[in-house]
Amino acid sequence: MKLLIIILMMLLTACSEQKRLIDQDVVAAANIDQLVYAVQKAKEKKDYRLLAMKGRRITLPGFERQNVNEISQRCGIKLMKNTGDVLKNDEDRENRRLKYQFALNFNHIIFAICNDKKLQ
Repeated sequence: MKLLIIILMMLLTACSEQKRLIDQDVVAAANIDQLVYAVQKAKEKKDYRLLAMKGRRITLPGFERQNVNEISQRCGIKLMKNTGDVLKNDEDRENRRLKYQFALNFNHIIFAICNDKKLQ
């Protein structure tokens, strides 16, 4: 009987893990679509500001080790909505992680465009 319970628990855990991985793939695909759309809109508007996250200090995903003021003067920054550093639960942590990853990818693309425009 104990063996049967252990086997059932393993099966349920495996199914749960597979569903979580599928959910992550769906979120990743949606984020890629959002990223492409956001970059296209930025190009159309010629808005090459980088995304920054709010908190006790401003964070520029992908540029944490660089001077925020220098980058701000070069390309500009815009603060993302709902990105404070107060995290109350796992859902808040996951949302912040997804927003950080989105901003990181967006910033790398837009920073390259911004630098190209500044060099012309």
